Amino acid sequence: MKTTTNEVGSIVGDLRSWANVAWADYDHNGFLDLMVSDANGQPLALYRNRGDGKFDRVTDAGPIVTDTLNWGTPCWGDFNQDGLIDLFMANSRREGGVRNALYQNTGDGMLTRVAQGPLVTTLFENLQGAGWSDLDGDGDLDVVLADSAAGPEAFRNDGGGKFVRVSAGGLPESTGTGITPSFGDYDNDGLLDVFVAGYNSASYLFHNEGDWRFTRILLGAAGETSMGAWGDYDNDGDLDLFITRGQNGAFANLLYRNNGDGTFTRVTTGSLVTDVGRSPTCVWGDYDNDGFLDLFVPRRAGEAKLLYHNNGNSNHWVMVKLVGTRSNRAAIGAKVRARALIFGRFVTQMREIPGGNRAQDDLRAHFGLGNATQVATLRVEWPCGAVEEFTNVAANQILTVWEPPAVSAVVRADGACELTVKAEPNRGWQIKASSDLLTWQTLTTVTHTTSSFQFTDPAAAGVACRFYRVESE
Repeated sequence: MKTTTNEVGSIVGDLRSWANVAWADYDHNGFLDLMVSDANGQPLALYRNRGDGKFDRVTDAGPIVTDTLNWGTPCWGDFNQDGLIDLFMANSRREGGVRNALYQNTGDGMLTRVAQGPLVTTLFENLQGAGWSDLDGDGDLDVVLADSAAGPEAFRNDGGGKFVRVSAGGLPESTGTGITPSFGDYDNDGLLDVFVAGYNSASYLFHNEGDWRFTRILLGAAGETSMGAWGDYDNDGDLDLFITRGQNGAFANLLYRNNGDGTFTRVTTGSLVTDVGRSPTCVWGDYDNDGFLDLFVPRRAGEAKLLYHNNGNSNHWVMVKLVGTRSNRAAIGAKVRARALIFGRFVTQMREIPGGNRAQDDLRAHFGLGNATQVATLRVEWPCGAVEEFTNVAANQILTVWEPPAVSAVVRADGACELTVKAEPNRGWQIKASSDLLTWQTLTTVTHTTSSFQFTDPAAAGVACRFYRVESE
């Protein structure tokens, strides 16, 4: 892999006209890398995280670093569930016949461009934003596009790299000037709903009824809205919505507090909704790790960027950081569900780890718990299909959860078996073998400081059938 290092050793030394960015660990080494699109049609830029606080610009990852997509929106997601994070780029201009781009991660540092299928061959008027989300709950990531000339479009992932354009059900039938789709289960029914900010028309919330049926609900002031971002800013157990405004003129932004009954109340006081400017995007994230979501609002050139610290309240919370082994390392696309007794009733909240949609919220799943002091059941659904459940998880903590170990094997010419194990570091792992899946023999116990280690089993030579598994000590 060829890279070039900026003079100051980081991405801040690259003097280019940045448009949109998204983070993901594309090379699965444990460090988040950065994808950047250019506002002036220059080649895309991929910055590899060296792990020492510095980034190198990758120069030979394939067309992903040579293609030009003006104001493209990068969205990371493992669309084929092979454990490698892929990239979709929504192209905001169709001059010259340029279409959307889907780049498949081949696992060798390269991302190759997918040439077939309606997701990458269809021309739209003027795409402004896009995002991956499992809208039908079948375990793979679908795509929603926002067209500022024609409204939202949806493509259903049918597996195997096949995408089908959805033509009915409420979401694709809507018209308007959509800018950016944002996903969140605002009514805690286990289905991801969609908010689409409108530019010269009203903004709409699409309630997911299941089976690709959506009910459209008017939400937000008409005109000049840019994007919405879901986050439980008051930690009461349901998602609230912040909407940025000011594509051209200066406006105050919008904050809608979730009432917990399917309705919202617009917040009219406080600097979050009284500061005036041109705000194209926003990001929720707990920068000081106190359990309350803070908000960053970048603004147009010449205007100060705004960071709002959340002063919090007495409500409880829990945050979950996921680390993939067989799935992509940042666990983008994973779902986390938290069931807790909140203000007298059991509530199950669901969060999906985001891959970007012009902006990208905190990659940790954040749950407000109200007066609950513990999570009765915490369920993690990994992108590659593994499911874990934890019970009676204490509130007010940041919990790191590693995906169960992943094991791959190669048989050498002499018959010995070489195992590669990806697992949580600094823990004891027992490697066991069996010939019948009934009786298991412990071959060794390994405590490793990195997330990947190898073991060779010479006893496999000459054995007709041998199974392996890895267990925590």
